[in-house]
Amino acid sequence: MLDRYGPDESYFDALEDAQRNRRGIWANDDNVHPWEFKKQRYRARRAKPKPAPQTPLFDVPETAMFCSMEGCDGQLVEKSGRFGRFLGCTNFPRCRHSRNLNG
Repeated sequence: MLDRYGPDESYFDALEDAQRNRRGIWANDDNVHPWEFKKQRYRARRAKPKPAPQTPLFDVPETAMFCSMEGCDGQLVEKSGRFGRFLGCTNFPRCRHSRNLNG
């Protein structure tokens, strides 16, 4: 069953010929297989340092409530949603902490 979907012998012959005569991607010595290229890009994205939290452009009022989530430096501000008004973190969507206005 697998032979039905696999490449036939002419594919392997053409591949060997291209490698031997250094044609196409085989002309360069620094070829990177697609899966290796994607892995390198993924690792580079993961290794990037996260940007520093932005400082608010407004003065912090004395009555400001700060987010209680660990590692979050946001403030709780009044927002409105599908179920009414609530307090939500200014660092949304990185921080999804919210508090009901009734309690």
